Amino acid sequence: MKKILLFSLISFVYFNVNAQTVSQKSSIGITVGPSFPVGDFASKDLSNSQSGLAKVGGFLGIDYSYRFSKYFGAIVSAQGRIHGVDEKALSTYAVPDGSGASLSIATGTWKMGAIMAGIFQVVPLTKDEKLNLEIRALGGYQSTSSPKVDVKISIPGMGSFQDTQESESAGSFAYVVGAGLKYSLSPSLALKLSGDYNGAQPKFTVTTYPADAPVTQQVKQSIGTFNVGIGLAIGF
Repeated sequence: MKKILLFSLISFVYFNVNAQTVSQKSSIGITVGPSFPVGDFASKDLSNSQSGLAKVGGFLGIDYSYRFSKYFGAIVSAQGRIHGVDEKALSTYAVPDGSGASLSIATGTWKMGAIMAGIFQVVPLTKDEKLNLEIRALGGYQSTSSPKVDVKISIPGMGSFQDTQESESAGSFAYVVGAGLKYSLSPSLALKLSGDYNGAQPKFTVTTYPADAPVTQQVKQSIGTFNVGIGLAIGF
């Protein structure tokens, strides 16, 4: 009788735990990893006005997911990314040899923050559905800050000259498409490995100062990155 009662108790706990797993429609996830610039954003070609000169950076994503069916759901994501600038590519702007002049260039970083929403699909890869493939697509708003650039030239007998291009911010539409693997460690905890492409085309307002009068124009920057992340998802 004790064995039967013990077996019944174990079965009751087991099926209730699994029932909780099925009923956990909401989850919070956090993902971090490297962000690789691609396309014009990664280009070091100074003759290309769209070159972003961006180096490999990092990203952080925080997601809220809600399943409205077993294999489909909605997702809201807040993301942040940062990329340095390849200063070596700017070294082509050198002063003539033998002039005794020197040139120094210091740059800031590209910074991006976005809030997006979209949908996702779950594709089970194992019979127990512990390992799943998740495919997602999102769109939303992204704020992008361009890097600050300080240029200083020193010429013997003439002194030093300094020019600064201030950081500018611009808002734009952004989108993410990607996929990832999700492995359940427990009924309420899962490990995630993801790969996402993020794209945006912000327009920056840039002001130059020629001899006669300031000139303001809009410059579009194509931004593309591929983010590889690892993280955790907590269901509730």
